[in-house]
Amino acid sequence: MTARLINSLNGLADYHVHTRFSMDSEADLVAICEAAVAKGLDEIAFTDHVDFGPVDPPTSFLPSTGYLTTIETCRARWGTRLTIRAGAEIGEPHLFPEKAARILSHGDFDFFIGSAHYGVSLDPSSGIEGLQPTWHSTYFEQPLDQAYEAYFQQILALAKTGDFDVLGHVDLIKRDAREFGHPYDGPEPYADLIRAALRAVVERGKGIEINTSPLARGQPEPCPSLDILRWYRELGGEILTLGSDAHRPEAVGTYFDVALEMARAAGFTRLARFERRQIKWTEI
Repeated sequence: MTARLINSLNGLADYHVHTRFSMDSEADLVAICEAAVAKGLDEIAFTDHVDFGPVDPPTSFLPSTGYLTTIETCRARWGTRLTIRAGAEIGEPHLFPEKAARILSHGDFDFFIGSAHYGVSLDPSSGIEGLQPTWHSTYFEQPLDQAYEAYFQQILALAKTGDFDVLGHVDLIKRDAREFGHPYDGPEPYADLIRAALRAVVERGKGIEINTSPLARGQPEPCPSLDILRWYRELGGEILTLGSDAHRPEAVGTYFDVALEMARAAGFTRLARFERRQIKWTEI
């Protein structure tokens, strides 16, 4: 069955939310649920970080930390007022397939984001040791065009071989670059790489998200830009989620009015939700 959204934020779903189970958040799950209900959202997906990169802190296997148990407690508390999905944001699952499989094979999860937070070295012999985190200022000590190309090379590799439901923040590199005061003039110079990644997403039956976190940081557009979103749609892309990338309760659902307008402008008429990794559609 497909539900129809009224022309407001009521009835939307936030499919990218972090909690105290992520190393970069202290947010309480109950507080996040309260914020979601107060804002009119009717569904959220907790998507805490699972990372294996060279400068990431060791990631606990989420089911063993009480993560799923805590989500079940929230489900019991909110009942039909808020649908709560268990998810994870897995960093570079294509580079760490065996480690990622520990999460991906767990049957109690509804949804997985596959993300790239590192630029892969343009020297193919460097392997994992060549990864550089884009959230470190040192990443941008290289020529900017090389920094951007290296990131989109990573996105392409992830799109081709990673296991995920939705590819996270396709052009995240612009958010990190702008945080450090570097210019980003748009996706066109990297269009071949980005289009190839989007084509792989479509061919594999995966999706992408509109991630509104850059707007919450005072930047001019979400991830991805409208250009990229239109490319995805032109290539046959259908699966699309909205995510705030919230790390605090007050950030849940922020700028979803902008995201919804973008989705419609790019030609989307419905959004995806997930249960046990199966899609449920909501018309917009």
